[in-house]
Amino acid sequence: MAAFDCLITGVSGFVGSHLAELLLDRKYSIAGTFLVEKSLENLSGIADRLEFFQVDLRLKESVKKVIWAAQPKWIFHLAAFSSVGFSFKRPEETLVNNFVSTLNLLEAVREMSVPPKVLLVSSSDIFGQVNKKWLPLKGTEPWAPRSPYAASKGAADLIGQAYFHSFKIPVYHALAFNHTGPRQGPGFAVPDFASQISQIEAGAAKPVLSVGNLKARRDFSDVRDVVRGYELVLKKGKPGEIYTFCSGKDVTIERVLKMLLRLSKVKIKVKSDPARQRPSEIPVLRGDFSKARRELGWKPAIKLEKTLSDTLDYWRGRNHTNEVAV
Repeated sequence: MAAFDCLITGVSGFVGSHLAELLLDRKYSIAGTFLVEKSLENLSGIADRLEFFQVDLRLKESVKKVIWAAQPKWIFHLAAFSSVGFSFKRPEETLVNNFVSTLNLLEAVREMSVPPKVLLVSSSDIFGQVNKKWLPLKGTEPWAPRSPYAASKGAADLIGQAYFHSFKIPVYHALAFNHTGPRQGPGFAVPDFASQISQIEAGAAKPVLSVGNLKARRDFSDVRDVVRGYELVLKKGKPGEIYTFCSGKDVTIERVLKMLLRLSKVKIKVKSDPARQRPSEIPVLRGDFSKARRELGWKPAIKLEKTLSDTLDYWRGRNHTNEVAV
């Protein structure tokens, strides 16, 4: 099998599918891993241009076989359990998956004579409840994870740093703040709101939208902006360094909801649902992308209004497709 320019773990996921589209447009050859057949729906328009490996990244020997078969020059490690809410319900599964898959990947790379560049993607959730004087966050502030998910991403970051310093593996770090857009699955605020609105519009649900905590403030970016940053990290960045991708602004979840409701075709009431509250909530997160702008030439380009509109349209399309299929 020929060597590939890029290997994307979790290529069929929300972020992976957008990254695959971008890299194909840039004329890279791409191999990707996936775990569940159903997730390949995200790649329906480009699947014939990719090489696939179905693999459980928790299995060390399986990971090694994939790396040696693909012989990639770059690896984008995106495969992960990424839902904070899911991690509270299944903490062990989240921790094992997100840490062990990263360790297995780095071990496989370590055995190659010419190791590929490896991008590890972390989350702003690792910072937890931050001191407001630290805002906006550059990525070098102390960690205080408040969820099993955040802890798992921090652990993966640390093992990446260890392999860079001890084994000279060219590991690069991207720190992503909240990013959303079409194809993001349930378990996150924006797709949860958008999917409920689309169901109400279609007459499949009562005109009442259930919500959790609306007071938290988050820094939202468009996934299509963020994946541009990921490519730039491996193209122009320095190994061992952290590059932060964000909008540089924080907004309340309530404001995001109101923006989506303004896009709705029907009137909808909002109802608080205790079941949607998390055991631990972070009041505010806001990032600083000045390093990415300075060293990579990156800055966000897509406005939040377009991101929300595109996401709502995506969910409207899904509901229409489901109705036709039935």
